[in-house]
Amino acid sequence: MLIIPLHRKIDWKHPPIATLFLIAINVMLFLLTQLDDGTEFAEALDYYRVSGLYELERGGYQGYLEEREALTDPSVEEDAGDEFYAVADQLVGIQTDPEFLRRLHHGGVIDPQSDSYHDWLEKRTRFESLYEAVTYIGYGLRTGHPTLLALFSHMFLHAGFAHLIGNMIFLLALGILVEILMGTTAFLLLYLLTGLGSAGLYMLLTPGSLVPGIGASGAISGLMGMYAVIYGLRKIRFFYSIGIYFDYVALPAIVLLPLWIGNELFQLLLYSESNINYLAHLGGLVSGAGAAAILKATVAPFDLRFLDHEAKDKAFESRLVSARACYENMDYRKALPMFRRLYQEGYKAREVIYLYYQCSRLSPDSEDFHRSARAVFAIPERDAATADLIREVYQDYVGLARPGPKLNARIVCLLADRFVEHKWIAEADRMMNIIRKKRLVCPKNSELVGRYAELLAEQGRNHPSG
Repeated sequence: MLIIPLHRKIDWKHPPIATLFLIAINVMLFLLTQLDDGTEFAEALDYYRVSGLYELERGGYQGYLEEREALTDPSVEEDAGDEFYAVADQLVGIQTDPEFLRRLHHGGVIDPQSDSYHDWLEKRTRFESLYEAVTYIGYGLRTGHPTLLALFSHMFLHAGFAHLIGNMIFLLALGILVEILMGTTAFLLLYLLTGLGSAGLYMLLTPGSLVPGIGASGAISGLMGMYAVIYGLRKIRFFYSIGIYFDYVALPAIVLLPLWIGNELFQLLLYSESNINYLAHLGGLVSGAGAAAILKATVAPFDLRFLDHEAKDKAFESRLVSARACYENMDYRKALPMFRRLYQEGYKAREVIYLYYQCSRLSPDSEDFHRSARAVFAIPERDAATADLIREVYQDYVGLARPGPKLNARIVCLLADRFVEHKWIAEADRMMNIIRKKRLVCPKNSELVGRYAELLAEQGRNHPSG
């Protein structure tokens, strides 16, 4: 079963820096250190075979397996064509079996008094250096041979491109949702801590394992736990699939936590021999949920108001579509109150204001007409398209307004600044005359007057025309 939250896109004005950084590190380390893992493992395997280590250790290993009743028919010999797989199986079996390795290194397999012991020891030392040089082995987490470096490095290693890409998709989806609330530093710290938490449960329940544990999925599971606790009872839209069936549904985020935990337990019981480390996933989920719960209870509640803004924005888009449809069908009387309400509720997008004005042109003596015109003149964007729109509406408004234009001091100053900037001399003259006659004081008044004087000089004039 797959469950992925899907309710937020990346805000590139405030990007999830830590999430993108973690993705970059994972990808970079894979490309720089792991692309030759297969080649390095093949070199170790080839050395194990051609050096004679396979034959030297084979008898002792088969005897060990017989003791453990691991072979149902130990007398069966491999065919010559199966030698490669036999060597690989023996190598992996030995290197991941702590009990046999203990015997091997303490003289329980190759007699230290035998003539072949020193030759075997030299070859075994050489082989183990080749084996440890494989990145995912040397830097993976082996609970039977843990190192401080491996506790961190295992989180950034992957078994292949599919493993990497799958984990990075989850990291991006969850990182966006969690980092926005925690901040970059706290998010990065908790990501690493939950990765350690996932490793801790794995070490506790499978001590002595020499199978290298790798992958970001433990830490990513920590993000899942944090996400579920942080968003709590908020309904979140998410994608899920069960086999070939998939759908979208909205549920409280906290509901996902028992679903995720239950899914990992089910997978662990059903696929106990799988290479997927379900224990690490469980450790990450629990540690992430615990960390988020502690932060929520002790530091400060997380600010989830942006969810309300997103819901409000979606409602606005829906209402704008309806109002626009009425306008396009020339049903202006129906569209007018729709645009008026959008404007009065604070939606000051250029399209809303302009269409509000267009719908109100049927009643040039109405307050809607005067209000919407002033709203157009106050649009703050300074691009050329906005300037042309303001000039177009100004010329239209001055000709239609009844009983005449209703421009307050702020709007007159804004229009004067805009017209002088674009050297629209007729419109600039009119606004500057109003400023002079009514003795209006505009922001940066002296600068505006100076720029207007320069414009007049360019026109070869000393004073504005009437």
